[in-house]
Amino acid sequence: MLFDRLIRALLPQEDKFFELLESGAVNLSEGARALQDFGKLSGDEERLVKSREIKAIEHKGDEITREIFEELVKSFVTPIEREDIIALASCIDDVLDAIEFFSDRIILYRVGSVGNYIPQMTEFIAKAVDRIETAMHLLRHMHRFDEIRQCALDIHKLETECDKLYHQALGQMFQEEWPPLEVIKFKEIYEDLEGAMDMCDDAGKVLANVVIRNG
Repeated sequence: MLFDRLIRALLPQEDKFFELLESGAVNLSEGARALQDFGKLSGDEERLVKSREIKAIEHKGDEITREIFEELVKSFVTPIEREDIIALASCIDDVLDAIEFFSDRIILYRVGSVGNYIPQMTEFIAKAVDRIETAMHLLRHMHRFDEIRQCALDIHKLETECDKLYHQALGQMFQEEWPPLEVIKFKEIYEDLEGAMDMCDDAGKVLANVVIRNG
């Protein structure tokens, strides 16, 4: 591992990977903001408009991910481990996929009021994505790994809080004896958001791993 780091220090590095990961993180932030907006809507037409915006953001994310993988094939030296670049790009792609899937499910299930838990969960996701974006911008600055590590810790704390909220939301349905069909619908919707938050936490773990490999 030390030899690999020495090779990277001596050979020209591919800064384009930092640029692409940063672009992916910025695009993810746009997706998280759209998710927050979507989570507050109740009208079908408004949701359809915001859903199309989310799909466009997700499509742009796919293009960035594809470009990262294509550049990896062509590049001899990468600024961080190849598997870390792949993992980070994949995590961003997974979160965007989960955001799109959530918006599709809300529309498919014709959900009316979303209650209080969904806006709160989308806020946790947006905060976690903000920390992901911050960390991505720090990756090119090797001496600031403590800040990247802190971002990873922040994401994990947010995931823990969101998980508590998820269980509270499930508990409310059973305590209030919701109709079975509504329980099925909202259980899957809450799981979509909880899964997106888990994927943010996965990105945080990869970022922490980058610190260990390169710190």
